[in-house]
Amino acid sequence: MEPDKVRASREASPDPKELGQEAPKTPEPPMFSLIMCLFGVEEYVRDAIAAIRAQDFDNWELILVDDASKDHTMLRALRGIKGDSRIRVIHNDANIGLAASRNRGLDAAHGRYICFPDAEDLPKPNYLSLAAAVIKEQDPDIIVSGVVQDFYNHKGEVAFSEEQNLEPVVATGKEEVAKILLPLESQNALSFIYTKYFRRSLIGGLRFETSGVHFSEDFFWELELFERAQKVVVVGQSAYRFEKHLRKERQISYTKGTFLQRHRRIAAIQAHQEDHGLDTPESRSQLGRLYATHILAEIARITDPESPVPLEERIGWVEFLHEDPLFQKLIEGAQPPKGFINQRVHKALVSKNPKSALRLGHLAGYLWSFGPETWSRTQP
Repeated sequence: MEPDKVRASREASPDPKELGQEAPKTPEPPMFSLIMCLFGVEEYVRDAIAAIRAQDFDNWELILVDDASKDHTMLRALRGIKGDSRIRVIHNDANIGLAASRNRGLDAAHGRYICFPDAEDLPKPNYLSLAAAVIKEQDPDIIVSGVVQDFYNHKGEVAFSEEQNLEPVVATGKEEVAKILLPLESQNALSFIYTKYFRRSLIGGLRFETSGVHFSEDFFWELELFERAQKVVVVGQSAYRFEKHLRKERQISYTKGTFLQRHRRIAAIQAHQEDHGLDTPESRSQLGRLYATHILAEIARITDPESPVPLEERIGWVEFLHEDPLFQKLIEGAQPPKGFINQRVHKALVSKNPKSALRLGHLAGYLWSFGPETWSRTQP
């Protein structure tokens, strides 16, 4: 066909609307993409899926990422799905870990906002409607909510529960967003990725670290998003229940290398404070108390009766700690904290006698052994 005739045929093509036909519509993305990673959770996964399906807000998709579970996790998950078309399953050919599994979920997500409910927890029925109301009113980049923590003892029974409701804040603009990071960390709010909702366009191609990180990998991912965010809303309600099991906490916390990641976390927050002109004596003291908690946890690990670390190495670790610039800045060089327990911890850590710190850390581990309630009540 000659060029002029080709052009004429194109120009003569009728518009579908002129024929009374509607052009094909692109499906609207769901409000929320929930990414739930599964590995060895056969006891909990059906209840976790049921809690999502029972939400009083139904515009969502649930992406289940099976990280090559060897038990009956997927069998029970499939039974829990019950043909719900909002639920999709991604299978990993091999076990690749939580961070990489979340990344696969992010790659598959279509929702406007992303959240990460855990397969062992039970979100309240308003887990999504709470965020949806905030989105409608404020259109934020990030939403942060509170959490109810159920502490379980050795018998698998709930020893006690704590509800953490945060002080409501609407932070608009990067300067205001920067100011809320340390207060959120001080309230332990940055430790719960499950209680946050992130705008997917804010995330873009950002993914979780998958190499050399086995603790707080979600924190550093969150930190980058807080640096990008123009608006963050902190709501004063809790819509998520988090199960905290003593044995699991010991398995996670009493792991060689964990302290290095905790150190990295504290250093990142201090760098954030300095970069945004927020570094003050008060902020150093506040961050120093958090750092002291991590130090005690590490001392509890190396002084545990089952620890293979000899006394000489324990003493050497404390002495090395005193040479750490972060320790010198946030603990030795910071103003002493308020409160009897905080002051005792501070005094023991800055003492030139390393055995003072070792005795205190060992005492913390001893109290921890009685149960999560005793341990949580004695944290500085």
